[in-house]
Amino acid sequence: MPDGTGDGAARGGGRSASIRIFAPVPELRRRFDVRRVLGSGERASSYVAFDRTREREVALKVLKLDRPERRALSRFRAELPAVQAAAPAGLVPVLELVEAGDSLLVVGELAEGEALSEGWARTAPRPEEAAEVARQVAGSLAALHAAGALHRNLNPGNVFVEPSGRVRLADWGLPSRWERGDGAPARPGERPEVAGYLSPEQALGEEADVESDLYSLGALLHELLTGRVPLQRETPLLTAVAHVKEEVPDVRRLSPEVPAWLAAVVRRLLARDPDGRYASAAEVAADLAARRAPRRRLPTRQRVLATAAAAAALVAALLVPPFWPWNVPHVDVLAADGEGGGVAVEPGGLVLWSRPDVLPGVRAAIVRPSGARRAQVAAVLGRGEVAGERARTLAFLEGDTGVPLRTVTLPGPPGFLAAGAAPFRVERTEAVRLSPRGPDAVLVVFGRSRGGSYAVLHEPADGGSRVVWASPERHGFAGASDLDGDGERELLFSGANRPLGGYVGLAAVRAPVSLALSDRPSLLPATSPDVPGGPDRSEPLWYALVPAARDVVVDPARASLGIETPAGRVVLLGPDGFYRSLTSARASGERQALRRRAYGRVRDALALLGAGRAGAALEVVALARRDAESAGDPTLAEAASRLEARSALASGQVEAALLRYRRLVAGSEAAREVASEAAFAFHLAGRPREALGFYETGLFSAAGLGHGRERGALLSGAVLALAEGGRYDDARALVDRAVASAPEAAAEASWCRAWLAFLAGQSSPTPRVPPPSPLQRYWSLEIGSRLGEPGVEARAAEEELQGDVPGPLLLSIEAERRLSAGEPREAFAAARRAWDRALPLAREEISVRGGLGLLAERLLRAAEGSGRLREASEVTRQLAEALRPSP
Repeated sequence: MPDGTGDGAARGGGRSASIRIFAPVPELRRRFDVRRVLGSGERASSYVAFDRTREREVALKVLKLDRPERRALSRFRAELPAVQAAAPAGLVPVLELVEAGDSLLVVGELAEGEALSEGWARTAPRPEEAAEVARQVAGSLAALHAAGALHRNLNPGNVFVEPSGRVRLADWGLPSRWERGDGAPARPGERPEVAGYLSPEQALGEEADVESDLYSLGALLHELLTGRVPLQRETPLLTAVAHVKEEVPDVRRLSPEVPAWLAAVVRRLLARDPDGRYASAAEVAADLAARRAPRRRLPTRQRVLATAAAAAALVAALLVPPFWPWNVPHVDVLAADGEGGGVAVEPGGLVLWSRPDVLPGVRAAIVRPSGARRAQVAAVLGRGEVAGERARTLAFLEGDTGVPLRTVTLPGPPGFLAAGAAPFRVERTEAVRLSPRGPDAVLVVFGRSRGGSYAVLHEPADGGSRVVWASPERHGFAGASDLDGDGERELLFSGANRPLGGYVGLAAVRAPVSLALSDRPSLLPATSPDVPGGPDRSEPLWYALVPAARDVVVDPARASLGIETPAGRVVLLGPDGFYRSLTSARASGERQALRRRAYGRVRDALALLGAGRAGAALEVVALARRDAESAGDPTLAEAASRLEARSALASGQVEAALLRYRRLVAGSEAAREVASEAAFAFHLAGRPREALGFYETGLFSAAGLGHGRERGALLSGAVLALAEGGRYDDARALVDRAVASAPEAAAEASWCRAWLAFLAGQSSPTPRVPPPSPLQRYWSLEIGSRLGEPGVEARAAEEELQGDVPGPLLLSIEAERRLSAGEPREAFAAARRAWDRALPLAREEISVRGGLGLLAERLLRAAEGSGRLREASEVTRQLAEALRPSP
């Protein structure tokens, strides 16, 4: 998959970047789309990859091969057909072996469930559970041995427990040295438990046999029962030596609750002498199934252990790393390590280095600056959440080692974005090439949870950094392409634009030729058209609205942009941002001018509507719609038409608003989003009957694009509209219909039913599923307060909801808590504050309007308890006024 640096390719912000590990083998790059790293070692790395041949995800292990390992490979190839033909249910299938240069690719089925190495950190199984896991593992080993193959590398990392309880083995047949790079058990720095699973004969470099697999099974069962790797020492080397020289103590010394029969099974499996172990895995499975000790102990012979010279050779093999002068490594890709950090991978697929403070794609990218002999890594370093000032420090690391070279401080957001409590954090870091033969620049995109985004372009060659894009909405980087034919690539940003109807906005932004020149007007950040003009900002090359965008694909040959919708349809835009399928007699420059004027008028109409001048807004937005139609921009014209409907409703023209919204729902590709907007608009205007019609249209009949309000929000809104009139039975019936038509809405439906029971004063069991939305999390707090849930836990949950749920609703819960504690004066003060803050929000927030009745009832109870009965009539009047339809 193209990486978007230097070839004009572009990526959408919402799709995970692929990992390139097969640069020397193009046909493998075309076949495997590697998604993430599962694990890495000195000579082997494992990935999740999409196999285009099989059209599904697979597990992919990349192994480095040396000449001595060709014999092991031949043996593995010879064993594979028999195992594949037997198809044991307890083995994760190996689908194919592919040789690529000095690497071997093992293509396998992607294991389901959880590896034992992941589960032990959270739970210690009971002895009977451990025995059951070991029984299934023994059964799988028996099937493998019957097919003439060995596992050779059994450890918790390749034993998977599926949700059904079935245990399956992965990585069977691979010699353990392929996991580490030589025949020794472990290298200094490897996990000690890996060395702790190798049999003594494997540690001495001898060939594995059936008894070796059984020893590894014993070590696995030992750790399941005790939580410890047998004979674990401070280093892998000492652990391996201990297995050669010492007997494993009885497991009951560490876990006295282990039954004697099970301890005897472990002791037999972990005998140093292979002749002292079980004769077969089938025998082990039979003893575990019968819950019995070994029937008889086979006669043993003293195994000849390694001589001092052999031991010295073993230590030397462990301590001296291999060296390949013909294989000089260089970083080819950064990949996430699954634990919040990143790994650098060379072209053959092996890991060069890892850092827990490097997050690929989000906060790190490979760059090739001008004059640099090797690639570097540009990264905003840090673990976990990195925001605010810390997020503006960009470090450059040596690509092959991860060693820091230098740091630069990036500029902050422009003035119109500076205000706001939520800090900005890094959302994307990309290497971009602005000219075909130029060096890489670094683009860092910042965003914050309360809205707003900006992008900084840094040129390593001259050290300049400038904000090139800013918007009060969230826009991510979508690619780069030369759209105006001047030889320099423009930057593309895309994201949903709520003020403009929730459509996806696509901005084409000219990048400055030299970032070090601070006096050029082109260095002012370009902004989205919903931002008023000012001296500190400029216009993009163009800004286009499209119904939805899952991905943006640049096609330089056809001079077009392909916008892939969630439904899989591709919409083509020309280099001027207009639909290629719609022709116009107007010149491109004239169309651009009309579109810019339409955006300006939409912006003015929004300002007038916000100032309460709905009539004036209606006149202005009608002109904007005509401009958009003349420009040949149907999506902008539809956005303006939706704003016309809102303005008509706000100015009291209810029938006109109904008619326009109904026409839009009937003819729009974004019918569900339009229905949602209409439902919320009529609901907030105090017309729940009209709102309910649009709620039902959005829930049951309208098609949508997937970027507007989802069914859960529609369902919650419809429930609040019906509950506002006391129509609880109708609301329950609607919830049942919603689940019948969309089973995936079951979680939202369960909380809607619980909320209706709460409002009706009925008892109802608390749903077992977590509340899926902030509004329903607030409902759960209200229900919990009635049930007397602990105040400390409730307050912690309320703090988490700050900013996601209107403050008056959370403040009212505090009033309820005070009432329950017998503190009526404090309860009245909290209820009064909540009420006063809620009234102006009732025309803006559905959740507040839906909660007014509850807030009023709580305030009246607090007034009565504190002797303020004169407040009651005023509260009742205010409630009726707030719920009355807008004039």
